Amino acid sequence: MRLRNIIIKVSLIFCVGKIFGQTNQADRLLIPFLDDESQSNIIVTVSDLDGDGQPCPMEYTNLISNTNLFSVAEQKLLTEIPFKYKDVTTNSGPAGTVLISLYKTNIVIKVMDRTVKTENWVADFQYTNSEAREEIFFDGQTMTASRFQIKPNNGYTAVFFQEDGMSALRFMQVKQGLMDGLLVEFHGDHCVSYQHEIQGKAIGKFFMWNPLNNNLGLEAEFKEPYDLEKHRLQPQ
Repeated sequence: MRLRNIIIKVSLIFCVGKIFGQTNQADRLLIPFLDDESQSNIIVTVSDLDGDGQPCPMEYTNLISNTNLFSVAEQKLLTEIPFKYKDVTTNSGPAGTVLISLYKTNIVIKVMDRTVKTENWVADFQYTNSEAREEIFFDGQTMTASRFQIKPNNGYTAVFFQEDGMSALRFMQVKQGLMDGLLVEFHGDHCVSYQHEIQGKAIGKFFMWNPLNNNLGLEAEFKEPYDLEKHRLQPQ
């Protein structure tokens, strides 16, 4: 599996984008899945998404334990997520919650130019000691995602799936209904995509690693808030 095939974007309806394309500018590195004209304020140090990547410097080792990537609070949150949901069922939620509703709904999944609708069970859990809630999605009896809300539109979304035979996690923080904070994807113990967003726009460091060898496939930095979806190239 090439790095260009890694899923890097998910919304509350689990919209997915795939990486594709190459830059034809030899004098300056660009992010190949974004339009060239919009990248004047993006610093790209590594761009090798279609190859095997480049050996990753130790400072960017793609593990939760790397404090150059994750704060102590982020490390704690990401480490706890799998344990928080490991025993969840359609009628038994995370510790400290009670079931308040269970219903079926259609989930819309977008993969590039395809749209797939799937019927899922949704369990709504309320925490007994706070106003926080969990909306948990199930494909049959298997949990696939959770939308945790500290208060309406503030919290995170965690998506669980299998990738090449290993457990994978896609995680994003949300504030006022927009992606705001950490946006990452892990395959097993290793991070394959890392960025931060502010009010729905990318900011700061952006990394992608080859999941086969953990080489660095992309290293970039957004010097100002950047709308990734607005400038994402469409498949040919």
